[in-house]
Amino acid sequence: MASMMNVSVSFSNFLKIPLGKRRYNIKLWKTFSDVFNCLPVAALIDEKILCMHGGLSPELSNLDQIVKIMRPTEIPDTGILGF
Repeated sequence: MASMMNVSVSFSNFLKIPLGKRRYNIKLWKTFSDVFNCLPVAALIDEKILCMHGGLSPELSNLDQIVKIMRPTEIPDTGILGF
């Protein structure tokens, strides 16, 4: 199932052109969503720099919580990955 995150941030709209006609089919959007669900959540560079997309969750208290996230996973509405 494709993540609602990709709908809410209008990624699906990127695949459309004006007047509602699709530039690409919905299968391509689904494929991108599936790939996003497999990407790493964050990276730690030289044990000093934490890199992630989207910012820190208020529920994140230590880096071990990120390490324990099983991938692939859907982005939930709440929790460390929630939006």
